[in-house]
Amino acid sequence: MTDRTTASFGDLPAELVELVIGHVLGTHDLLSFSMTCTTLYHQIVPDHLNYRSVEFPLMDLPMWQHLLECPRRAENIRVLRVNDKIGTNTKPRNIQRSESNASSAVCDPRAIEAILPSVLKRMKHLRHLVWIRNPITKLAHWVNPDAFWVPLKTYCLELKSVDCRCRFECGNCRPRPEFKYAPSKLFDLDGLASYTQVLECIDNIPHRYDSVPMTRMLTSSPPLERLRLCAARPRCYIDGVPLLNCRFPALKHLDLEKVHFGSDEEAFISFLASHPQIMTLRIHDEIARFGAIDAYYLTYAK
Repeated sequence: MTDRTTASFGDLPAELVELVIGHVLGTHDLLSFSMTCTTLYHQIVPDHLNYRSVEFPLMDLPMWQHLLECPRRAENIRVLRVNDKIGTNTKPRNIQRSESNASSAVCDPRAIEAILPSVLKRMKHLRHLVWIRNPITKLAHWVNPDAFWVPLKTYCLELKSVDCRCRFECGNCRPRPEFKYAPSKLFDLDGLASYTQVLECIDNIPHRYDSVPMTRMLTSSPPLERLRLCAARPRCYIDGVPLLNCRFPALKHLDLEKVHFGSDEEAFISFLASHPQIMTLRIHDEIARFGAIDAYYLTYAK
């Protein structure tokens, strides 16, 4: 009988190893997996572990260029946080981070718009997006947001979760004259399982945010399980009336803050009653408009 040596995981073809590694989503699980053998360690740590979740400002052109030049690493990104908040950017260890967001001020916004489609085309396995726009960082608002949303919908077909913390990206914030007044292409996304919209603004002018375009997006996402809507500024609120006629068959977690449903209590109660599968429910600032809602209508919420 011929002697047979014990085969190791590292003896598999590189394509199969990459396929297996790609299905390990959590960074802790990925780190544990990399410790099983030297071959996996040298394959996972530089190209996967440091790129599972990345965070950097929208105007960080060097980072976008790096991802364009390293398509394999861009493909390994599962969580992308585009964060304009100063001092919160985190990057892979082998990427020199900008000293501050101000250091990117010399970047031409049109250069960002030009490179975004090519980079997002490589992020075909992206699962979760966090989009944080800082109203104070005005340079970032010079970038047409549709330069991001259109390729995101086209190429990132595995995207299931969007956490958007900004104003509705539309014509009421367009420092460049070629921006057209139209609903953002953000609302062309579909098939989402989780959506968060926290609206911010740079002033305290009373404002009602029209939720019709967003409602169309949500109704085109049958797997939607988690929904959070919040107006972060005083004297501003989200018009929730268009939501009352929607039905989300998979919805389990609902969080509404400063979302106004008008004075029709029956329509609001009917909306809640039509979603008996909801497990967690949080409604802030709206219950007071209706007075005390009988707990009977909320007994299905765990």
